[in-house]
Amino acid sequence: MSPKGINSHIDEINEDRITRLPVDVLKKILCLLPESEANRTRILSYKWTEICAFLPNLRFVMPSCVSIQEADKFHNFVDATLAIRGTEPIKRFSISYSKICDYRRAYALLCTLVSRYKVQEIELMFPDDHRKIISFCWPLFKTCKTLVALTLKGKFVLDVPGDVLFPYLKKIDLISIIYSCDESLTNLISGCPKLEELYVERRIRDDNLEIFKVSSPFLKRLGINSTRDALRVLVVDIDAPKIEYLDFIGQMHRYKFSFEPSCIIEARVSINGSINNELLMCVSSAKILALTNETIRDLTGIFVYNLPVFPNLVKLEIGMDSIWNPSWLLSLLNNMPNLEHITLSERLRLPHNYHIIDWDPPVEAPDCLRFNIKEILIDNETGTHEEFIFIKYLLKRSNNLEKMTINADRFHPKRVEKILNFPRGSSLCQIHLKYLQDPNGSLHIQGLL
Repeated sequence: MSPKGINSHIDEINEDRITRLPVDVLKKILCLLPESEANRTRILSYKWTEICAFLPNLRFVMPSCVSIQEADKFHNFVDATLAIRGTEPIKRFSISYSKICDYRRAYALLCTLVSRYKVQEIELMFPDDHRKIISFCWPLFKTCKTLVALTLKGKFVLDVPGDVLFPYLKKIDLISIIYSCDESLTNLISGCPKLEELYVERRIRDDNLEIFKVSSPFLKRLGINSTRDALRVLVVDIDAPKIEYLDFIGQMHRYKFSFEPSCIIEARVSINGSINNELLMCVSSAKILALTNETIRDLTGIFVYNLPVFPNLVKLEIGMDSIWNPSWLLSLLNNMPNLEHITLSERLRLPHNYHIIDWDPPVEAPDCLRFNIKEILIDNETGTHEEFIFIKYLLKRSNNLEKMTINADRFHPKRVEKILNFPRGSSLCQIHLKYLQDPNGSLHIQGLL
């Protein structure tokens, strides 16, 4: 008997009750497990190895190889798994290559996935090689009617010609990619006529990207993350008439938007040093908005009366730790008449920038506090006197408030007791005190008072 036949025979003798179940039942069981747990069943027996080959999602991670021979073993294992599967379609295929990678075989694998397995989602992670230009089977993708999601990771050079076509691709994630030029990204997006989601994360200092130009008629979700390691500051040029969700992080030099602001439903803005009214106008129609510490640091330099009105906003998350100015925040809330939920988030990271002010609360509260605010979450752990007075003001002036949650770790117990006895403008208001840690570091459960 061959080694494979011997192993199979031994497995049959030692099979447990679960392993004796019909293969279709075992497949359903594995599909209910987390992906990592399902893959671990390969070690049980040869039968389980074969069953894992039929999972809808396949994930392969190349170990750290020191020779091309070791890399070949990995490639052979992937090929053997697909041979067991036959021609059954794959929902999601993910593969991560280590430093020694046979790009010829990787290219052949990609062609096989596209042409034979009707794969719906592909995730490729290549080793960091700033000089390597990855060659994809661009012409083959034009005939692929199943691929809807593509993720590319790795510090390799992406060179996309002008005639690329992904006819049904709806989602693209590009992480730590080096672009041969600005047109490389533009060509990729233009070649996806049905694209709905795009996320670009720039983790490296110089990715050759200077102008982020996106033209997509059906794009709904756009995320740009320019980390501090990114050397070049982007010029953003977006033509996406149906955009609904924006997520901007990092430094950007200029903006040009070609879409109706009324389309935006949700936005997260964390931009340092380049916030302007054009961007604010673009997110002014949002129902959900998040503004981080970095953004607020820039916004406080703009007179509040120059800020747009946010007529549809119902949920606001805002970082106020670095520049604590209750008067400025209340002026901002005046521009948000229908706000129902507000979160003061982010931990205090720059205590030397914390402004100690003698705050004189205004007599007239913003309309959203008087009529619409239902929930307030204070989760920024400052515990200062100014915040203490501000909580008192919010409780008294919020006439329809149902719930206030406070991270009370930094408040003195006597101040906590006073907070619980503050007068409340709403008879329905409940105060939740959330203790993450006590002085000894043990975990507390959130309490209702």
